[in-house]
Amino acid sequence: MVETEAARVEADAAMLALLDKENELITFPDAYNLPRERCQVTDRTGNGVAGDVIAKCRSRIDNDYAESELSRSEFVEAGITAVASVPLMIAGTCVGAIGVMNKGVGREFTQDHIDTLAIVSSTPAEAVGKGAHS
Repeated sequence: MVETEAARVEADAAMLALLDKENELITFPDAYNLPRERCQVTDRTGNGVAGDVIAKCRSRIDNDYAESELSRSEFVEAGITAVASVPLMIAGTCVGAIGVMNKGVGREFTQDHIDTLAIVSSTPAEAVGKGAHS
């Protein structure tokens, strides 16, 4: 799923973050072109770009990712230079985020990228919601 979203905005990598509201944890069940071990971790709500997007339920662009207060060393070491992330919403509730990432100098995200992701982010969110109610 996230590979398709990366392709839509011509990003180098992508990751899906889902909120476990009961335990206040974020899991990363799907990633594209990122170290596999990132999918096997959990994080607290509010940590990192995905945690910030989920906690505030607001899209975010970090085009100088290494200098962002929310950057994670493992992503910087993987070559990530820019990140754009949008919340995944179900019935007005933020249930996660989808983030796309670029590697390399000069590859930045714009509001157009956020707008594209926001339109298509409803499809994965609906699928997550249907799966949770099955």
